[in-house]
Amino acid sequence: MKDRNGRTLGTVFSKERGYVNAELVRMGMAWHNRRYSNSTGMQGFEDYAKENKFGLWADKNPIVPWDWRKGKR
Repeated sequence: MKDRNGRTLGTVFSKERGYVNAELVRMGMAWHNRRYSNSTGMQGFEDYAKENKFGLWADKNPIVPWDWRKGKR
C-alpha cells in the first residue's frame, strides 16, 4: 500500500515484540495517523502514551510531523 506521495505504508511484526507499530505508539515513539488508520486500538495506545507522558508526549506541545513539514512550527 502506498500513500498519496508514493511512500510505502506497512505493518511491522516481530516474533519477540509482536505488532511493532502499536508498540511504538504505546511508548510515545510514534504518532497514530488517523488519516490512514481508524484503529481504536492504536488510538487507545496513543491515549495511554499521552496520559503517561511517554516519549514525544513528554513535550507540552508536540507537533505532528505533517504540520512540521508544512512549516507550522
